[in-house]
Amino acid sequence: MNIYYFILVHFSVLSKILQIQHQQVVLHLLQDKQQKLFKSVDTCGVTNLHGLPGLFGLFGGLAAIFVVDNLSAANQLSGIGITIVIAAVSGFVAGKIVSLFGRRKVPYIDAEEFEDAE
Repeated sequence: MNIYYFILVHFSVLSKILQIQHQQVVLHLLQDKQQKLFKSVDTCGVTNLHGLPGLFGLFGGLAAIFVVDNLSAANQLSGIGITIVIAAVSGFVAGKIVSLFGRRKVPYIDAEEFEDAE
């Protein structure tokens, strides 16, 4: 097995672990700063759950250009660009649809929606 593929697989696994585990850490460490910077509340942790791991994946995709043999940089960059455009457009549309139902002023609390939440 090529060592570069081994490294990229572990990079992918690490990004998924970050996606699942880092939300609570980031929520407690960065939420106040994030609210002041964006002048809004990330009520459900969308930035932390999808945005930061997405950036981590972007850096992995860019690193793959230099690490993987016989990988077309143009194809890789095109794929990254297309992914960013699709994510931005679909996120914008979904945000507009969700905003039709009103906005929360405080962060999401599971106990408000689920009986067995702590």
